[in-house]
Amino acid sequence: MHKLNKLTNKEIKSILRKIKERYDTDKLENNYIFFSNKEGKVYIINKEVSKVKNRLASHGIYFCKYEKDGIRLSIEGSMFIKNPKENVIKIDEEQFHDWMEGYDVFIEGKQGYFLLEYDGMIMGCTKGNSENLRNFVPKHRRSH
Repeated sequence: MHKLNKLTNKEIKSILRKIKERYDTDKLENNYIFFSNKEGKVYIINKEVSKVKNRLASHGIYFCKYEKDGIRLSIEGSMFIKNPKENVIKIDEEQFHDWMEGYDVFIEGKQGYFLLEYDGMIMGCTKGNSENLRNFVPKHRRSH
């Protein structure tokens, strides 16, 4: 794994503020230490666990990635969002199966980053380009 740099409180507050504004969510927990790598990926680890573990890189969770047009949450990062009220797209069963197989979901008119919800659960983050919702599920996590 790449070298991780601990984020400053200012950087952490910026990430959490952007997420709160985008998804109009309840207060986000900040019981985590945030790290980033040179590719802009952000990892988190619980503050209590960090006291015990010396190898933070192998025990952190991939949380999000800085993109030029916003913050793209990972699947796990999306699950940290409590009660999102904005920018959530509900998908049906067929769309859910397509999504889990790695296909984009065709919903027109959506631009920017969104959380996908199926059956009351947040499934991950997507990016709309006016024609479809881009699938970011890694190949090794897709159903076949």
